[in-house]
Formats: sequence, structure tokens, C-alpha cells
Amino acid sequence: MMKIFCIISIAVFVIGCEPERFLIPNTHNERVPEIINLTYFVDTITATQKVVKIRWAYDSVKYGTDRVKANLRDWEVYRSANDTLQFTPRGRPVFPSWDDFSAEVQPGGNDSVVIYYKIFPNGYTKDNIQFVGRPSPLIRIVVKK
Repeated sequence: MMKIFCIISIAVFVIGCEPERFLIPNTHNERVPEIINLTYFVDTITATQKVVKIRWAYDSVKYGTDRVKANLRDWEVYRSANDTLQFTPRGRPVFPSWDDFSAEVQPGGNDSVVIYYKIFPNGYTKDNIQFVGRPSPLIRIVVKK
């Protein structure tokens, strides 16, 4: 009786298995250039006002300097103050730099403020499809009073 049960179990297992499936390779990673050489610093405008300056680049040797051929329309900057749960869009610069003078980066009554940024490269729309490149690493900046 046990042999029959084992044979039926093996047969059900073999018949019930699906054929092996292959993952479709990711095709969008190379369609928009990645962000490289990401730098940032905090500068003082006045005794009470700060500015966060973010600069980056893309591989112009690999993709060329013509942004249309490189499929690089602009970048989208997202910011979050004091946590990483909710990022809000802050702008779409065409040049690889962005300065943040907003009230969120001013320490005010606190001794410091922590600001987080992410930058997404956006490609041009082709065939009704717009590709968004890999985001930059999460940037954590402490703005001290």
C-alpha cells in the first residue's frame, strides 16, 4: 500500500510541475544614462540662510554630449525632510545641478536639519514610452545652524 502511495505521489508531483520559466531580461536600464559624480555641499548665503547645492554628471563618453541622442531629457529632484518615507518632487533641472534655498533646509530654531534627496534621470518619450533611469543613491545631508 505504501509503494502505491509513493508512486502516485511522485507521478502527481512530476505531472503537476510547470515547465521551467526564464526571466525576461531588463531592457530599460541602459536606455537612460545613470547619474555619476554626485556631489553636494551646504553653503551659507547670509548669517541665517543656508543653501544646499547638488551637482552630478552622466557618462558623456559612453552616451555622447547630445542629450537627445543620449535619451536624457532632464532630471527630477525629490526631497524629504527628516525621514525617508515621503519624498516630494522639487523640480526638473535641465543642467546637472540644483540649489535648494527653501525653508525646509533652514535650521531655524533647531541646531540642525536632516534633508534627503533622490535624483531620477528622465528620457525622451519615444513610441509613446518614456523611460526613467536608475535613481541616484539616497543623499543624506545634515544642515547645521
